[in-house]
Amino acid sequence: MATAHSLANTLSVASFDYLDGYICLNGWEQRHEIAITDALSATGWATPHGRDIRAVLAHEITHFLDMTTTLWGLEFCHRKHVLHRSIKLGEPAGAVSDRLEVLLLSFSEIATHKALYTPRTEERLRRSLVYKHALAGHDVFGAIVRVFYFDGSHAVVDAPLSMLSVLEANAYAAEIIQRISDIELIVDEAERRVELACYEEEVKSSLCDANYIEYTLLIRITWAHFDWLDLKEVAHFVAALSRFSLDMPSLLFAMIVPVIDQSFKNREVGSVIAHDMRRSASRSVLLFKTMLFMYEWLNQLPDDQREERKAEIRSMPRHAIDKFWSEAYAEYREIAEWNEFDDLLARHPDSGGHHDEIVLRESAQFNRNLLLNFDSGIVPFDLLRLPDVLLGDNFAIKFKNRVELDIEECLDAGMGTLSIMSRLVRDSVPRKFY
Repeated sequence: MATAHSLANTLSVASFDYLDGYICLNGWEQRHEIAITDALSATGWATPHGRDIRAVLAHEITHFLDMTTTLWGLEFCHRKHVLHRSIKLGEPAGAVSDRLEVLLLSFSEIATHKALYTPRTEERLRRSLVYKHALAGHDVFGAIVRVFYFDGSHAVVDAPLSMLSVLEANAYAAEIIQRISDIELIVDEAERRVELACYEEEVKSSLCDANYIEYTLLIRITWAHFDWLDLKEVAHFVAALSRFSLDMPSLLFAMIVPVIDQSFKNREVGSVIAHDMRRSASRSVLLFKTMLFMYEWLNQLPDDQREERKAEIRSMPRHAIDKFWSEAYAEYREIAEWNEFDDLLARHPDSGGHHDEIVLRESAQFNRNLLLNFDSGIVPFDLLRLPDVLLGDNFAIKFKNRVELDIEECLDAGMGTLSIMSRLVRDSVPRKFY
């Protein structure tokens, strides 16, 4: 049932469909039900297979939470649901086309990576490379940041910085945090040390695979700049940076754009990105620049203050991010108190019967409030309110605190409209307009 509109995990055994709004563990079937439910239990971490399943679920659930509990996701769902309603009601082709074009503004930021990135080498990337970035204009995808990995004078990676980079970095970070947290529960010290060392080597190996750049780009570059963090700490930091960028309120966003705009050496393209950011787009640039600014900020501090800030990044990464921007703008915290999410959710449009709207409304307030109690990364599965997860044969796994909705039944009932929407997105050029 997986479509071309899926956000997958690093093992390619599961995906989140961001048009239809469901998680599919396509690497498992009904015969694996007991193994999956065991993995979701309080002792699910105790076996290697259980840890595998939990890491995969952490990745896909993060995609779901990004879509249903952040301002970026709420905007995407708003545009998706308006288009769905237009198709369902049989509105004129011109009206459907207008709504599709607006959705493609969001979709283009995800599609950029796969459209513009091709691995330049099949060889393993060295762990020590030089990273540079530049601004570029593109006829279809607009103003973008290109990130280069240099091996000597040769650029072995030339990748666009896209929303896919943010979404997959956040999901991979959650996968890492879940896995390490589970490994840390292993009682036998020798076993725990060996498994942790093996897993860290596995992650470092993935950072050197040119075919997984969308998952690893922001983790690798952040770790290169903050090389005093260990793997779990850098995953927490990337998760905090990701949620910060995905959930930045529009007023706050507009306020800090001038600082980011001034940092662009390419004024022509930089001004276009700044314009994008003033309408709460180009959130990937917000993450990237915040990370780079914080790196420069740390290096300019006196030794004692630098160590204090490092400790905050290690233990309270989101607090450290907010503290950085608060020092840049005295009004930052005051404006950050404005709850734009609740205001927008109250005005969320009728989707015309898309089951995803019910799931969004169930998840939005409950899970968003729950996430406030966790600094970054993962939340225990049994605390979250989640829709059923489908397996590869469409068998549904039901969570303890589930959204009362039969996902397979909803997909079957709405297949006509969903198929039209999927085809329209698939067959369209996901361009930006200004």
